[in-house]
Amino acid sequence: MHFVLIGASGRTGQLVVKDALLKGHTVTALVRRPDALNASSELQNKENNARVAIVTGSPTSEADLKKAFSTVPDFTKGITKPDAVIVTLAHSQASGNPFSAPIVPKNFMADVHSTLLKAMAEAGINKIVTMSAFGSGNTQKNLNFMLKALFKYSGMRDGMEDHGEVEKRIVAQSKTGKLQYVLVRPPMLTDGPAAAVKDRGELGDDMGMMDKISRASTADFLVDAAAEQKWNGRSLVISN
Repeated sequence: MHFVLIGASGRTGQLVVKDALLKGHTVTALVRRPDALNASSELQNKENNARVAIVTGSPTSEADLKKAFSTVPDFTKGITKPDAVIVTLAHSQASGNPFSAPIVPKNFMADVHSTLLKAMAEAGINKIVTMSAFGSGNTQKNLNFMLKALFKYSGMRDGMEDHGEVEKRIVAQSKTGKLQYVLVRPPMLTDGPAAAVKDRGELGDDMGMMDKISRASTADFLVDAAAEQKWNGRSLVISN
């Protein structure tokens, strides 16, 4: 299958590229800085390189999105449009400190998705898989009290609210009957290896304070959710 990836140069996005290639898919990556992705060891392999197309641009630009939708790797034959779009964008902060200030506008991800959904509809692409977060939207009630306080009073608040707005816009668009979606809600991401993924339901009712998931596991799940149909129309919390 062929996917367009938004957020490919991020830590999880790069793993999505790697996982998609391992599973025999092709990828078009829309990135602001191609060098951030070209440095990936996977793309130093000649065969893999032929299965990835890199488009320089911004996900806030409808023109750049349309270019990504119409650009396919050299390896791809007979494909006129992507099978799905995978989004791994994050609401970036100035540093890894949760109390650092956001460095993107308040509704950055939500506004990107509005532009993205419009461009997808015009291109006839009807599936999106977006990485959201446990703690956004209606999962907030299942956070432990410490995380609730952190997300309310730190620089992470805008990010969680942004994720929640993304989810609202995707679900609203799906009600037209012309969009299939999967909203993936991981808890804290780690740098460990890929491992078995647990489906914790829409709300993560049984999630504990220390539940985590590796970025590699999340990437693996995102690719499978894009390629398969069984999670369509679901918002789900996952963990290791």
